[in-house]
Amino acid sequence: MEKLSVDKAISAGIKKIMLPSMAMLFGFIGSTLAIGKSFEMSSAFMISGLALGITSGWLWWSYSVVKWKVWAYPIVEDLHELKIEAIQRGLIWGDNSIFNKTEIWTQKEKETVQQAEDEYYNHPSVLRLWHSFQECNPEFKTHPIPESFCFCDNEKDANECADLVVRGIKQATSTSLWWFHTFSVPLPIEGDLNIITDWEGIARAVIRTTKVEQIAFQDIDEAYARIEGEGDQSLDYWRNVHWEYYTREMEPFEEMPSEDMIIVCQHFETLWK
Repeated sequence: MEKLSVDKAISAGIKKIMLPSMAMLFGFIGSTLAIGKSFEMSSAFMISGLALGITSGWLWWSYSVVKWKVWAYPIVEDLHELKIEAIQRGLIWGDNSIFNKTEIWTQKEKETVQQAEDEYYNHPSVLRLWHSFQECNPEFKTHPIPESFCFCDNEKDANECADLVVRGIKQATSTSLWWFHTFSVPLPIEGDLNIITDWEGIARAVIRTTKVEQIAFQDIDEAYARIEGEGDQSLDYWRNVHWEYYTREMEPFEEMPSEDMIIVCQHFETLWK
Protein backbone atom coordinates (compact mmCIF):
# COMPACT_ATOMS: atom_id res chain seq x y z
CA MET A 1 0.00 0.00 0.00
CA GLU A 2 1.30 3.45 -0.92
CA LYS A 3 2.19 5.56 2.09
CA LEU A 4 0.39 8.83 2.76
CA SER A 5 2.39 12.01 3.26
CA VAL A 6 1.88 14.01 6.45
CA ASP A 7 0.85 17.10 4.45
CA LYS A 8 -1.88 15.21 2.60
CA ALA A 9 -3.17 13.65 5.81
CA ILE A 10 -3.34 17.08 7.49
CA SER A 11 -5.08 18.64 4.48
CA ALA A 12 -7.67 15.89 4.52
CA GLY A 13 -8.15 16.37 8.25
CA ILE A 14 -8.77 20.07 7.87
CA LYS A 15 -11.38 19.42 5.17
CA LYS A 16 -13.12 16.56 6.96
CA ILE A 17 -12.87 17.71 10.58
CA MET A 18 -12.07 21.36 11.10
CA LEU A 19 -14.01 23.08 8.31
CA PRO A 20 -17.35 21.29 8.93
CA SER A 21 -17.00 21.80 12.70
CA MET A 22 -16.33 25.50 12.29
CA ALA A 23 -19.16 25.83 9.78
CA MET A 24 -21.62 24.28 12.24
CA LEU A 25 -20.33 26.36 15.14
CA PHE A 26 -20.40 29.73 13.43
CA GLY A 27 -23.42 28.87 11.26
CA PHE A 28 -25.66 28.30 14.26
CA ILE A 29 -24.23 31.27 16.13
CA GLY A 30 -24.56 33.59 13.13
CA SER A 31 -28.10 32.43 12.37
CA THR A 32 -29.11 32.88 15.99
CA LEU A 33 -27.70 36.39 16.14
CA ALA A 34 -29.36 37.34 12.87
CA ILE A 35 -32.78 35.96 13.86
CA GLY A 36 -32.48 37.37 17.35
CA LYS A 37 -31.69 40.84 16.06
CA SER A 38 -34.41 40.79 13.42
CA PHE A 39 -37.17 39.54 15.70
CA GLU A 40 -35.88 40.90 18.99
CA MET A 41 -35.69 37.45 20.54
CA SER A 42 -34.95 36.87 24.21
CA SER A 43 -31.49 36.29 25.68
CA ALA A 44 -32.53 32.68 26.36
CA PHE A 45 -32.96 32.16 22.62
CA MET A 46 -29.53 33.65 21.97
CA ILE A 47 -27.91 31.41 24.58
CA SER A 48 -29.64 28.31 23.22
CA GLY A 49 -28.37 29.10 19.72
CA LEU A 50 -24.84 29.50 21.05
CA ALA A 51 -25.11 26.18 22.93
CA LEU A 52 -26.48 24.43 19.85
CA GLY A 53 -23.60 25.72 17.72
CA ILE A 54 -20.97 24.56 20.19
CA THR A 55 -22.64 21.18 20.69
CA SER A 56 -23.07 20.44 16.99
CA GLY A 57 -19.52 21.48 16.14
CA TRP A 58 -18.10 19.39 18.97
CA LEU A 59 -20.19 16.34 18.08
CA TRP A 60 -18.95 16.50 14.50
CA TRP A 61 -15.36 16.69 15.72
CA SER A 62 -15.92 13.75 18.12
CA TYR A 63 -17.22 11.62 15.26
CA SER A 64 -15.06 12.72 12.33
CA VAL A 65 -11.70 12.81 14.13
CA VAL A 66 -12.00 9.09 14.84
CA LYS A 67 -12.74 8.33 11.17
CA TRP A 68 -9.72 10.41 10.19
CA LYS A 69 -7.41 8.60 12.63
CA VAL A 70 -8.62 5.19 11.43
CA TRP A 71 -7.91 6.22 7.85
CA ALA A 72 -4.61 8.10 8.30
CA TYR A 73 -2.71 6.40 11.12
CA PRO A 74 -2.14 3.02 9.42
CA ILE A 75 -0.88 4.48 6.12
CA VAL A 76 0.88 7.76 6.94
CA GLU A 77 4.64 7.93 6.33
CA ASP A 78 5.51 9.24 9.80
CA LEU A 79 2.87 8.78 12.50
CA HIS A 80 4.78 10.70 15.15
CA GLU A 81 5.22 13.72 12.89
CA LEU A 82 1.55 13.53 11.91
CA LYS A 83 0.39 13.61 15.52
CA ILE A 84 2.63 16.58 16.34
CA GLU A 85 1.44 18.51 13.27
CA ALA A 86 -2.21 17.63 13.95
CA ILE A 87 -1.95 18.91 17.52
CA GLN A 88 -0.31 22.14 16.33
CA ARG A 89 -3.07 22.63 13.72
CA GLY A 90 -5.81 22.01 16.29
CA LEU A 91 -7.09 18.81 14.65
CA ILE A 92 -6.47 16.60 17.67
CA TRP A 93 -5.58 16.94 21.34
CA GLY A 94 -2.49 15.52 23.06
CA ASP A 95 -2.60 11.88 24.13
CA ASN A 96 -3.29 12.73 27.79
CA SER A 97 -5.97 15.37 27.17
CA ILE A 98 -9.31 14.90 28.89
CA PHE A 99 -11.03 16.02 25.68
CA ASN A 100 -10.07 12.73 24.03
CA LYS A 101 -12.73 11.09 26.19
CA THR A 102 -15.40 12.76 24.05
CA GLU A 103 -14.29 10.95 20.88
CA ILE A 104 -16.87 8.49 19.55
CA TRP A 105 -15.24 5.09 18.96
CA THR A 106 -16.28 1.58 18.05
CA GLN A 107 -14.20 -1.28 19.40
CA LYS A 108 -12.96 -2.15 15.91
CA GLU A 109 -11.82 1.44 15.34
CA LYS A 110 -9.92 1.44 18.63
CA GLU A 111 -8.17 -1.79 17.66
CA THR A 112 -7.21 -0.43 14.22
CA VAL A 113 -5.64 2.74 15.63
CA GLN A 114 -3.97 0.88 18.49
CA GLN A 115 -2.39 -1.58 16.07
CA ALA A 116 -1.07 1.26 13.91
CA GLU A 117 0.50 2.95 16.95
CA ASP A 118 1.95 -0.32 18.25
CA GLU A 119 3.58 -1.11 14.93
CA TYR A 120 5.00 2.39 14.57
CA TYR A 121 6.30 3.04 18.07
CA ASN A 122 7.56 -0.41 19.00
CA HIS A 123 10.53 -2.39 17.77
CA PRO A 124 9.30 -5.68 16.20
CA SER A 125 10.86 -7.52 19.15
CA VAL A 126 8.44 -5.74 21.49
CA LEU A 127 5.46 -7.16 19.63
CA ARG A 128 7.04 -10.63 19.55
CA LEU A 129 7.81 -10.63 23.28
CA TRP A 130 4.32 -9.40 24.16
CA HIS A 131 2.60 -11.96 21.94
CA SER A 132 4.68 -14.80 23.41
CA PHE A 133 3.76 -13.55 26.89
CA GLN A 134 0.07 -13.51 25.96
CA GLU A 135 0.21 -17.03 24.55
CA CYS A 136 1.49 -18.39 27.85
CA ASN A 137 -0.69 -16.09 29.96
CA PRO A 138 -4.16 -16.17 28.36
CA GLU A 139 -5.61 -13.91 31.07
CA PHE A 140 -3.79 -11.08 29.26
CA LYS A 141 -5.10 -12.04 25.80
CA THR A 142 -7.20 -8.89 25.43
CA HIS A 143 -4.80 -6.59 27.30
CA PRO A 144 -3.43 -3.82 25.03
CA ILE A 145 0.30 -3.86 24.49
CA PRO A 146 1.95 -1.97 27.38
CA GLU A 147 4.21 1.02 27.03
CA SER A 148 7.81 0.02 26.34
CA PHE A 149 10.85 1.97 27.49
CA CYS A 150 14.50 1.69 28.47
CA PHE A 151 16.04 2.90 31.70
CA CYS A 152 18.62 5.70 31.96
CA ASP A 153 19.86 8.28 29.46
CA ASN A 154 22.80 6.46 27.89
CA GLU A 155 23.45 3.15 26.14
CA LYS A 156 25.79 1.57 28.71
CA ASP A 157 23.50 2.10 31.72
CA ALA A 158 20.33 1.29 29.76
CA ASN A 159 21.68 -2.07 28.62
CA GLU A 160 23.06 -2.93 32.07
CA CYS A 161 19.73 -2.11 33.74
CA ALA A 162 17.77 -4.17 31.20
CA ASP A 163 20.08 -7.12 31.92
CA LEU A 164 19.55 -6.69 35.68
CA VAL A 165 15.77 -6.80 35.16
CA VAL A 166 16.06 -10.00 33.12
CA ARG A 167 18.17 -11.55 35.89
CA GLY A 168 15.64 -10.50 38.55
CA ILE A 169 18.16 -8.28 40.36
CA LYS A 170 16.71 -4.87 39.52
CA GLN A 171 13.17 -4.76 40.88
CA ALA A 172 12.57 -1.02 41.25
CA THR A 173 13.12 2.25 39.43
CA SER A 174 13.29 5.79 40.76
CA THR A 175 11.83 8.64 38.74
CA SER A 176 11.65 12.17 40.10
CA LEU A 177 8.18 13.54 40.75
CA TRP A 178 9.51 16.64 38.99
CA TRP A 179 9.78 14.62 35.75
CA PHE A 180 6.17 13.43 35.92
CA HIS A 181 4.91 16.97 36.54
CA THR A 182 7.17 18.61 33.96
CA PHE A 183 6.15 16.27 31.14
CA SER A 184 2.52 15.74 32.25
CA VAL A 185 2.97 11.98 32.55
CA PRO A 186 0.51 10.02 34.74
CA LEU A 187 2.03 8.43 37.83
CA PRO A 188 2.44 4.64 37.78
CA ILE A 189 0.00 2.57 39.80
CA GLU A 190 0.05 -0.93 41.22
CA GLY A 191 -0.73 -3.50 38.51
CA ASP A 192 0.69 -1.48 35.60
CA LEU A 193 2.46 -3.55 32.95
CA ASN A 194 5.49 -2.35 30.99
CA ILE A 195 7.98 -3.80 28.52
CA ILE A 196 11.62 -3.06 29.26
CA THR A 197 13.95 -2.64 26.29
CA ASP A 198 17.64 -2.04 25.79
CA TRP A 199 19.01 1.21 24.36
CA GLU A 200 18.17 0.10 20.79
CA GLY A 201 14.55 -0.62 21.68
CA ILE A 202 14.93 -4.40 21.65
CA ALA A 203 12.50 -5.96 24.14
CA ARG A 204 14.01 -7.76 27.10
CA ALA A 205 11.27 -8.28 29.71
CA VAL A 206 7.67 -7.72 30.76
CA ILE A 207 7.32 -6.21 34.25
CA ARG A 208 4.36 -5.51 36.55
CA THR A 209 4.33 -2.71 39.11
CA THR A 210 3.78 -4.07 42.62
CA LYS A 211 4.03 -0.91 44.73
CA VAL A 212 4.50 2.83 44.27
CA GLU A 213 5.87 5.08 47.00
CA GLN A 214 6.77 8.77 47.07
CA ILE A 215 9.89 9.30 49.18
CA ALA A 216 12.18 12.31 49.61
CA PHE A 217 15.63 11.81 48.10
CA GLN A 218 17.23 12.20 51.52
CA ASP A 219 15.01 9.43 52.97
CA ILE A 220 15.94 6.67 50.51
CA ASP A 221 17.52 3.86 52.56
CA GLU A 222 19.88 0.91 52.09
CA ALA A 223 17.02 -1.55 51.72
CA TYR A 224 15.56 0.31 48.76
CA ALA A 225 18.99 0.70 47.12
CA ARG A 226 19.37 -3.10 47.27
CA ILE A 227 15.95 -3.59 45.68
CA GLU A 228 16.85 -1.27 42.81
CA GLY A 229 19.88 -3.49 42.35
CA GLU A 230 22.27 -1.24 40.45
CA GLY A 231 26.04 -1.09 40.88
CA ASP A 232 27.19 -2.50 44.21
CA GLN A 233 23.62 -2.04 45.52
CA SER A 234 24.82 0.33 48.27
CA LEU A 235 23.05 3.50 49.34
CA ASP A 236 26.14 5.58 48.51
CA TYR A 237 26.15 4.25 44.95
CA TRP A 238 22.40 4.89 44.60
CA ARG A 239 22.71 8.48 45.85
CA ASN A 240 25.69 9.32 43.63
CA VAL A 241 24.40 7.94 40.33
CA HIS A 242 20.85 9.22 40.82
CA TRP A 243 21.95 12.69 41.87
CA GLU A 244 24.05 12.88 38.69
CA TYR A 245 21.10 11.63 36.62
CA TYR A 246 18.60 14.08 38.10
CA THR A 247 21.10 16.89 37.57
CA ARG A 248 21.44 16.04 33.86
CA GLU A 249 17.68 15.72 33.60
CA MET A 250 16.89 19.10 35.16
CA GLU A 251 19.74 21.26 33.84
CA PRO A 252 18.06 22.07 30.49
CA PHE A 253 15.22 23.60 32.53
CA GLU A 254 17.66 25.60 34.67
CA GLU A 255 16.69 23.62 37.76
CA MET A 256 18.67 21.42 40.13
CA PRO A 257 17.85 18.43 42.36
CA SER A 258 17.56 18.85 46.12
CA GLU A 259 17.73 16.60 49.15
CA ASP A 260 14.02 17.07 49.82
CA MET A 261 12.85 16.47 46.23
CA ILE A 262 10.29 13.68 45.95
CA ILE A 263 11.23 10.45 44.22
CA VAL A 264 8.57 8.11 42.82
CA CYS A 265 9.83 4.68 43.88
CA GLN A 266 8.23 2.14 41.55
CA HIS A 267 8.63 -1.46 42.71
CA PHE A 268 8.05 -4.19 40.12
CA GLU A 269 8.38 -7.87 39.37
CA THR A 270 9.71 -9.47 36.20
CA LEU A 271 6.89 -11.52 34.64
CA TRP A 272 8.42 -12.59 31.34
CA LYS A 273 11.79 -12.53 29.62
